[in-house]
Amino acid sequence: MEIVKSLLFIVYGVLLHVYSKDSASKLQRHVYNFFILATIVGLITSRFFPYWKVVVTLSFVATTFYAIKTILKKSKQANLLLPQFGYSWLQLPFPV
Repeated sequence: MEIVKSLLFIVYGVLLHVYSKDSASKLQRHVYNFFILATIVGLITSRFFPYWKVVVTLSFVATTFYAIKTILKKSKQANLLLPQFGYSWLQLPFPV
């Protein structure tokens, strides 16, 4: 379970890093990079340093804060990409 959680955290950090590439400040990029690094270190050394989970949790909270900040910033600038739900339903093959 620890491996799955860590891999999901790594994917979350990478996706946020890519999504906010053009609008992220240096501090925000450092927080994302630290979160990815802390998750990798936590995955490798989870047995030896059980308190490392606190570091991963705090960096997850900081990363989520910056993600919300980025989403709000992009929604104000009208750069937020929303999925087109109506169009996706039309692409499904319905039985006749």
